[in-house]
Amino acid sequence: MAAWIGTLGPPLITTTSQHQPRIIVTQMESGPVRRSLLTNDDTTKGSASFIWDLAQKTAWENLFSGTLRKGVYPVDDFPLDLGGGTTGHRAYLSDPKQVTLVPNITWQITVDFETDERNAA
Repeated sequence: MAAWIGTLGPPLITTTSQHQPRIIVTQMESGPVRRSLLTNDDTTKGSASFIWDLAQKTAWENLFSGTLRKGVYPVDDFPLDLGGGTTGHRAYLSDPKQVTLVPNITWQITVDFETDERNAA
């Protein structure tokens, strides 16, 4: 398992959706759609935004493209505040978006996350 790189820090902005049950929806050849509960754990989906310099952006690209295989593997200790303060969570990261703030100096990176770990409020 890959761990979140400490120098990347916690996200500046985090948006989360409500906790959702993990359900598999299967379209049947005939009859109604079948819904199956995958697990009793809820998932939390959202996005996190970071402002990084060149060294941080390079570390992120190596982590995401290399170690995490573009979101196939989860990252441990991803810093999220899902209630009760910022703590590390195991999360799947996907769909990174990049905006250049200062050319060759500073970038804003926004990444989607999904985790089934949450703090009890």
